[in-house]
Amino acid sequence: MNNNPDDFSPQNSKSLEDKTDNSNTTKIDSKKRKTNDFNDLILNELPLRAAKANDLLKSKLKGKIAIKVSGEKFSFDWTSAQVTVKSGTLEACDTEIEISSQDLMRISSGLVNPQIAMLSERIKVKGNPEFAIYLFNLIAP
Repeated sequence: MNNNPDDFSPQNSKSLEDKTDNSNTTKIDSKKRKTNDFNDLILNELPLRAAKANDLLKSKLKGKIAIKVSGEKFSFDWTSAQVTVKSGTLEACDTEIEISSQDLMRISSGLVNPQIAMLSERIKVKGNPEFAIYLFNLIAP
């Protein structure tokens, strides 16, 4: 194996699964996250992070997003000064996101890069993908 850091050949890199499925994953995950409940992340933490976000990020989060996480539905409305989150419904929106709960929690703990997950179709986005990226900036550490 070539030890050159500029060598991006398959022999010199590990797959995403190799990086996230090691025995340290649970330790890292549990230390960074208070809970592994994606409902808590979406309904409680995300609105708090949105309120604390810098002005540039807040200016990009204008509109409505619908998220389907492992079959559960959530709607985010950023059309007013404060974000509104609803559970159990997908309202008309600018962007729709579909993601597994496992991938969402891995993104929230920093184990998965959301842009890579979008490119590899682990996250499905309909509508404005830029809006989805800004949302994941709130979720990722």
